[in-house]
Amino acid sequence: MRLDLHVHTVRGSSDSALTLEELVLQARRAGLDGVGITEHNTLWHDPTWDAYAAQQGLLIFHGIEVSTDCGHILAYGIEGYLAGIHKAAVLREVADRCGAVLIAAHPFRRAFEKGPHVHNLLKLHHPTVAEAAAHPVFRLVDAIEVANGGTAEEENAFALEVARYLGLPVTGGSDSHSANSLGHQATVFDEPLRSLRDLIAAIKGGRGRPVDRLLLAGG
Repeated sequence: MRLDLHVHTVRGSSDSALTLEELVLQARRAGLDGVGITEHNTLWHDPTWDAYAAQQGLLIFHGIEVSTDCGHILAYGIEGYLAGIHKAAVLREVADRCGAVLIAAHPFRRAFEKGPHVHNLLKLHHPTVAEAAAHPVFRLVDAIEVANGGTAEEENAFALEVARYLGLPVTGGSDSHSANSLGHQATVFDEPLRSLRDLIAAIKGGRGRPVDRLLLAGG
């Protein structure tokens, strides 16, 4: 199964131009079997909409992209945006109670930027793998996103190195905010996933392979 696990829509992300109708149409064109909708700091669920997507052959998984003190984290399985989860340690506690999975989203975006001002997660220019792996976020998440459509190739490759160094599972997602990029990055699972619980178990079990524009980024 080919799933894009990082997608934003107009339904819950103010910076997205992707409508739900476009999502279904483009996802099928891109050969996706499912999409993970991960709005910014909010979670919505519409059974009628999910049923419509299923009729078109597309599974919808609802998650949330949480802005935390340790960067952005994708969460699948929590009930919504709860007080305190802007702190990654609190988000971890909530995830443990809910049986959710947490994924460090694009953790090394701008990690190799040039110039005097450093605005990335690590606050370091050109970190080593060991330096990066020591960041507290990686003790709080279950997996690392290593194929992200809004992140440079060098940054994605470095995330993969860190994930391998730490022995953490990996995922891919387009981080799409429009129809054009949907499905360019995704995660492939060699098993049928029919529910959110199936997805969570497969990610935690390291059974996903990131895909970047049809080329395997790892596996």
